[in-house]
Amino acid sequence: MRFIKILAILALTPLATNVIAQDSLFSSPVNYGVLGGPYAAYLNDFNGDGHKDIAVANNSGQTIAILLNDGHGAFQPPAYTAAENQANAIFSADFDNDQDNDLAVVNYSTNNVSIFLNNGNGTFQSRVNYAAGFAPYSVCGGDIDGDNDCDLAVANAFTDNVSVFKNNGNGTFQNAVNYAAGTGAYAVFMADLDGDSDKDLAVCNMIAGNVSILKNNGNGTFRTPVNYTVGNYPASLCGGDFDHDNDIDLAVANSSSNNVSILKNNGSGTFQAAVNYNVGISPKSIIAVDVDQDDNVDIITANSTSNSVTVLGNNGIAIFTNMGSYSTSSRPSSVDAADLDGDGDKDLVTAGTTCDSISVLFNLTLYSSINENNSPVLAKGFALWRNYPNPFNAATIIQYSIQTRQDVKISIYDISGGNVAAFYEGVKAPGIYRQTWDARKMPSGIYFARLEGADISSTIKMILLK
Repeated sequence: MRFIKILAILALTPLATNVIAQDSLFSSPVNYGVLGGPYAAYLNDFNGDGHKDIAVANNSGQTIAILLNDGHGAFQPPAYTAAENQANAIFSADFDNDQDNDLAVVNYSTNNVSIFLNNGNGTFQSRVNYAAGFAPYSVCGGDIDGDNDCDLAVANAFTDNVSVFKNNGNGTFQNAVNYAAGTGAYAVFMADLDGDSDKDLAVCNMIAGNVSILKNNGNGTFRTPVNYTVGNYPASLCGGDFDHDNDIDLAVANSSSNNVSILKNNGSGTFQAAVNYNVGISPKSIIAVDVDQDDNVDIITANSTSNSVTVLGNNGIAIFTNMGSYSTSSRPSSVDAADLDGDGDKDLVTAGTTCDSISVLFNLTLYSSINENNSPVLAKGFALWRNYPNPFNAATIIQYSIQTRQDVKISIYDISGGNVAAFYEGVKAPGIYRQTWDARKMPSGIYFARLEGADISSTIKMILLK
């Protein structure tokens, strides 16, 4: 039988046994200690093993930290590399064209950007610094001048401008060229906003309460900014095609008004008036990613004061629904997403400055069978609930309900599809059942519990971390 991802988790309420309710999209946080005030995290493969690792910029420790992925979503203890003080943002790409991923880190108090070239194994050379503007707060990258290497843009909060660094092709950079933005240029995003195949810039200006659009002239120089009003104290922005019209729309996290502004692109790099959606308290970081496998770009914010991330689900035409908030470590100031455990969906990582830790939240998007018309179906004859706890390190409880007397089979599979445990096969009477899986002899990884009936099945994802 073939499977597809769905949003809903099957649940049964005590008073209405035929009701199916939505449950958690993400797991409880798994925290990893990172010393030095982790302020920003970026996910990429740093040691060439095909798995997404974590790079962390530490605001007070004068270090960056690298946490390597074991391939199943568990991470090795952090390895530290000396950096500048008050590192506020981090970006990763292959700067020197040697097929590994390097790092760029902006340093708020020293007014520069540090380049760390990768040795190819997830360790890094000593930093090389390039002067930026006053109080740089954000960095992004892309090919702005059409020479097939990764250039950089840095937003400078106190000089109200953007520093553009052109790559020489070998991971060294030319001196910055500065372009005016708005008052309090706090974050910068790079994408082709006007459909002319070059990378433009969008800058959120915290004091001005707007977003500046700087269109590329095609050679890596930029035009005078055009501004669009958003919420109060915009702190971060991202982009994606939210309405499937083949252009890049923008989403802005407004840290004082506690909402997200959606700016729909008219297709020419001009934007419609902002539409706002409430999130958590003091959103400091925002990303655009499909977290529920419905081919629509959703939005995630890291909410510093409410110690959470909020998920805004996209209906496909850039109308968003709050799908809930999920706890993180204290004071999250950044969020990033990637498939950390190899199961095909996007997990989250946040950095929390006050507790010296980062949080990993695993995506719990579930599977359901599809019918012969290739349409998703929910189990009508039984319900399989999310296991608890999840993640777990020894044993977990699997709960399910049977609404009619029928033949059922309950099995556990590993990530490769191997059957590692069979709990029951036979006839079950109507009722609610609980089964404990003792996984002490199993290795860490992703497992699936599958409940099968006469003509339908349901599967949940379980995460074993030792």
